[in-house]
Amino acid sequence: MKRIVSIIFFITLVVWVNSQTIRFNNTYDPFIYGTARSIIEYGDGYIIVGGGLDSLSSPNKYELIVTCVDSIGELKWYKSFGDTIYNYYHGMHSSLKRLDNGNFIVAGARANNEIYAGVLYMFDENFDTLWMKTYFEDTTGTIFYNCIEAYDGGFLLVGASKDDLMGGVLEHSDVILVKTDINGNMEWAKRYGGDNLDWGFQVEKTFDNGYLLGGYTMSFGIVAPGHRGEWYVVKIDSLGNQQFEQHYGNPNYDDGFLSDILPTSDSSYLFIGSKAIYYDVFPYYQGRIIKFKEGEGVIWDKLYGNITLGTTFVSIIELEDNSLVATHIEQEYSNRSFLRKFTSEGDSLWIRSYDAQGCTYDQILTQVIQTEDKGFAIAGYGYVDQKIWVVKTDSLGCDSVGGCDYTFINENILPEGKGMVLYPNPANKHVKCQMSNVRCQMLGVVQIYDIQGRKRIEIRDFDLEGEIDVSGLGNGIYFVRVIVGTKVFSEKLVIQR
Repeated sequence: MKRIVSIIFFITLVVWVNSQTIRFNNTYDPFIYGTARSIIEYGDGYIIVGGGLDSLSSPNKYELIVTCVDSIGELKWYKSFGDTIYNYYHGMHSSLKRLDNGNFIVAGARANNEIYAGVLYMFDENFDTLWMKTYFEDTTGTIFYNCIEAYDGGFLLVGASKDDLMGGVLEHSDVILVKTDINGNMEWAKRYGGDNLDWGFQVEKTFDNGYLLGGYTMSFGIVAPGHRGEWYVVKIDSLGNQQFEQHYGNPNYDDGFLSDILPTSDSSYLFIGSKAIYYDVFPYYQGRIIKFKEGEGVIWDKLYGNITLGTTFVSIIELEDNSLVATHIEQEYSNRSFLRKFTSEGDSLWIRSYDAQGCTYDQILTQVIQTEDKGFAIAGYGYVDQKIWVVKTDSLGCDSVGGCDYTFINENILPEGKGMVLYPNPANKHVKCQMSNVRCQMLGVVQIYDIQGRKRIEIRDFDLEGEIDVSGLGNGIYFVRVIVGTKVFSEKLVIQR
């Protein structure tokens, strides 16, 4: 009885600690057709950048919208940026950047009919416009999807551009990279890609003072154009000179685009997005993460989630303990959004799903950030009545709607990896594991993670009939993974003394 009471006390303590973190799950609709792509912490709240129709300023034109909410999710103010002539569009997630001097930049585009020009905004700390620059107004279509502060204090803008009138707005386009000075004046522009459609969505600094561009290409596949889209990665030096390019995808199908690039603490890079698994009228996807290191190539390449019409990753961050957190979408009849946590090796620890209030169809979460209280803030939007959506969670991904059981939602990486029992559980000094469909006297790898995702134990060539020594672990909840050949088993373990 004493042991049971102690376990309940510990779990209650975990819940209480996380309950001190502010959590909310709110939607906002001060304008029509609202979207949210980027989010940052701002004072005692958050800034969200997206777009919509402001019925007061330009009722028939799409505008860039900056929304501010306070720390508990209450709407404080919003500002719209546009005019009565053009539609103004925001970039991808993370296209809002905070500069060292306290100002902000946002990349995007403006359009009049089918003519697009790239746009860069500079805002002061109050999000009043310091200047706005347009680029390539004489082209058929130039769109900036992202931006970054360059090494010299200027800016890099990445997107897609075309000069001719063939096809749609961005058919037969190139990846375009524009370098500006600190005032947004263009210094040079470079194009990358092949002879078909190429788009640039992300730009990140590299560890050797160059840059990585990430996006989408249809220029290098070997099958019909409608099925050959792949992730596209270009490495350049500080002057924009190409050093290498790579493309990743299923050679038979369109894999969509590379949605995010994350430089990691071990001088590697993570590329995320989707991979086409098979084709049945439409392609079906799983989420995909590739770890890449220059000079070594692909370190690992893993798939996640259910196979659906739209399974993909959107954004990813690295935490102080080197674990990873990413936003993840799956689509059957509509889009559902998740937050997923991994170890640094890409093994899933938990996954949480969320519902946008008042949105009964697509629910799409885009950028995730870690907040000062070690929780997470996520921007997004929901349909049918399209609204801006912001979720604030604790460190375990739990929001304020519907509560949270604070247990791991385990995912077996392969469907064969099922059926593991840990005993005794709760454990004191030692624990044994029993698995179905595994022969006796086999060797495996045992990994034990704490509730924050930190690896505490790893045993290689472990005799699966032996005991695991857990005497060095403190009381608490842990996550045990056992890898046997191609099978992966996972289970929760409680240490109680």
